[in-house]
Amino acid sequence: MNLEIKKRIDLIDNSEAIKLFFDLLKSLIDTAHISFDDERLALNVRNDYRKRFSVNINSRLVLMINATDFALMVNDEDLGKIEEVPVLKTENFEKQTPATLVYFRYEDVVKNLQTLQSLWLKSCVDYLPQQQKSQYRIHHIEELYNIAINETLLEEYLCNKTENNFLKFSQIINELKAYLLSENNILKDFKISEVKDNSRWVWIADNHNIIGDTIVHYEIISRKNKIYTEIHFEGDQNSKDVFYNQIDRLPENIEWFKWQNSKSIRFLTAFNFNEKELIEKLAKSLLYLEENIGEKIREVKNMHRPIINKEKQLSEKNIQLNQILYGPPGTGKTYNTINKAIEIANPEFKINDSLNDANKRKALKEEYNRLVDEGQIVFTTFHQSMTYEDFIEGIKPVIEENEDGVKSVIYEVKNGIFKEICKNAEKPQFEKLEVVKNYSFDDAFNDLVLEANQKLENKEQFFLPILTENLGLKIVGISDRGNLILKPIYSDDAKEYTVSYSRAEKLQQAYPDLSVVKNIDKEFRAVIGGSNSTAYWSVLNYINNKINLEKKSTSQNITSPSKPFVLIIDEINRGNVSQIFGELITLIEEDKRLGNDEALEITLPYSKEKFGVPSNLYIIGTMNTADRSVEALDTALRRRFVF
Repeated sequence: MNLEIKKRIDLIDNSEAIKLFFDLLKSLIDTAHISFDDERLALNVRNDYRKRFSVNINSRLVLMINATDFALMVNDEDLGKIEEVPVLKTENFEKQTPATLVYFRYEDVVKNLQTLQSLWLKSCVDYLPQQQKSQYRIHHIEELYNIAINETLLEEYLCNKTENNFLKFSQIINELKAYLLSENNILKDFKISEVKDNSRWVWIADNHNIIGDTIVHYEIISRKNKIYTEIHFEGDQNSKDVFYNQIDRLPENIEWFKWQNSKSIRFLTAFNFNEKELIEKLAKSLLYLEENIGEKIREVKNMHRPIINKEKQLSEKNIQLNQILYGPPGTGKTYNTINKAIEIANPEFKINDSLNDANKRKALKEEYNRLVDEGQIVFTTFHQSMTYEDFIEGIKPVIEENEDGVKSVIYEVKNGIFKEICKNAEKPQFEKLEVVKNYSFDDAFNDLVLEANQKLENKEQFFLPILTENLGLKIVGISDRGNLILKPIYSDDAKEYTVSYSRAEKLQQAYPDLSVVKNIDKEFRAVIGGSNSTAYWSVLNYINNKINLEKKSTSQNITSPSKPFVLIIDEINRGNVSQIFGELITLIEEDKRLGNDEALEITLPYSKEKFGVPSNLYIIGTMNTADRSVEALDTALRRRFVF
């Protein structure tokens, strides 16, 4: 039994679809009288990214099945006969082949089988005489031919499908917990959170407990009958974006994917529930993430800890985005508003407990004034004459004076209080941190191989200088093992030199600065034995220069997450809220804020700009109940604020 065929049958996991594929293949064999040794036919199974069974005639894909689709070749002149059949996509062949590969869902092939099979066979028979051999014949699997003509053999493959002994997700995680405890590596100190019977995901914390909170955590998650090992960046939009902005290069087998309006990281391979050695594979994927990207993530998180912690502290304190403090006169609303605003804008601010009450108030007031001066807290009062034009935007008169001293009045669109603080809250915040990203020998060697490959593909020369002026070496090839092949530039007939990754790495570790080398041949031999010292020097010179250049070029100021901003609206119940906020009243709701799944933007009436409310803007209103009761407050506002 061919294991590759068996694996593909298991993964397609649709016996009827498999039977239909081989029925179609048998009908082609019978109709066109194709023998098992006909070199025009190539039958193949692809368990790489293509994940399919395929039938090729004369190097043309004429029939294909994967887990979701069927594809059949149809002559272009017959496409009009299948207009009523839903088509997923089409692929056109070259002009000399007037036919198209058409993709369908399995159910639609079954519903229209007679028509599709007839047109497909006609197209194959028309195309069969055009060549003598398929270039894909070298990949031909004769067992597929045997399955098509032998129904008993097909039944054996179908009956011997791997049994679907699916464990529940919770069982898998509990087994993984036990497995990690037995591991003789760092995973034994990882902490897996409790998992419920119906759970489909679980958080995991590293041994430092740095990766393992709402900001960043390992996560094993079930998605579409697959199990993924991932690292999730969560929290507010800015704290999620920090990691994506600061991690330039991902190691092999790790990829970015979309997650909560930003990007997170996952192990490239997803696992099936019934996969052999599943627990061991999950553990290895988790260890791979930890060893290859874990330290970088901890570095980024620690570097941004003060700013990321602000978001975490606000989340843990469950501070509402929109809230109103109310009470009769003299109950400390203003004082509490200052406390609340500082708590939001600067969660790390602490008052020395040894201070007396007067000095505590003074310290609070000083911090409040500082935040007001920086624009992080804005204070305004609603009154009966406050309008949309004052609060959002409006057309205001501006006096201009020309060169002759003649004054005139023009009208400009001016931002109001609310629009101004929203714009400030949206602006990226810059933190003065010099970040030197780690650019290693591995990075430099890989970049050299990549650049060399590109030059070779474009038939361009790639020269590496040597110590002797006006001479050098050129890269003429890359070996199957990824080694560089070089020749002197003065002759195409000169001897070739091979520079290997491992030996070059040893030399770079010994000589990160080539200027200290006095005798290249002697000193290089002492490190790596007999060698082509000039060739290794030229490669090492490129790599050392590349490492130094990249270190310099990646020293930069970085963008940090936006700080929390606070708008205080005193006497919020005195204004006509519907008139002041206008259509923007909906935009202050948490799920409508920018960065969230249901975020909304509107076009403002005067400036015609797109406008939304950022998620890092907090609104605190105060209300004097002696002046107007809570019950009488505008219904639209009451629904969107917490009291």
